[in-house]
Amino acid sequence: MREPIMKAVCVPPRLFWAPAAVAGANMIVQFSLMLLWTGVTGSSIMPFVITIPLVHAIIASWGGKEPHLSKMLVSWGRSGSTSTKNIYRSKGTKFAP
Repeated sequence: MREPIMKAVCVPPRLFWAPAAVAGANMIVQFSLMLLWTGVTGSSIMPFVITIPLVHAIIASWGGKEPHLSKMLVSWGRSGSTSTKNIYRSKGTKFAP
């Protein structure tokens, strides 16, 4: 009964040996830039043929050291800023008016 839960927690999803969310975001960014580059300049896509596997290998090696990289980046993005805004103009940061 516990095995599927433990496996999901201990072995996060991967996409070609890299954390799935980070690798997916990398592919979306790389392919978008490749299409823009080809559309605007009309030149070869060869730089992207080289950089896509290179960046993916870097992400896979980083994900090998830190298997939960996707969840760490998602939680880091949701944490927001640590600064507070004052209701009234005053010097310094105050947590109560």
